[in-house]
Amino acid sequence: MPQSKDSSFINAKSSDPDEINIRTLYKKTCALAFMQPQEVGKIWTLIMDQFQDIEVFYDYVTSTWVDDDALFDLSLWSYFDFKSSRTNNSLEGWHH
Repeated sequence: MPQSKDSSFINAKSSDPDEINIRTLYKKTCALAFMQPQEVGKIWTLIMDQFQDIEVFYDYVTSTWVDDDALFDLSLWSYFDFKSSRTNNSLEGWHH
């Protein structure tokens, strides 16, 4: 079955520089959830400076996740200094 172009960035064996850059951007964007909350804006600016020509994605992430008046407040998605369990693994033992 041929792989669609949209999901090709998932292919870890790719040597296409564009696909590698998309994969790197995706990883760095996801990693924002683990950064110090007061540093997220600065780190996001550094990430945007590394990649070019994807303003629509930058606008989405900024207005939805990063801005002070974003749709989802940083306290809802930041895992930095998270005090509780991140997974439900502790509950899975109950089933066995």
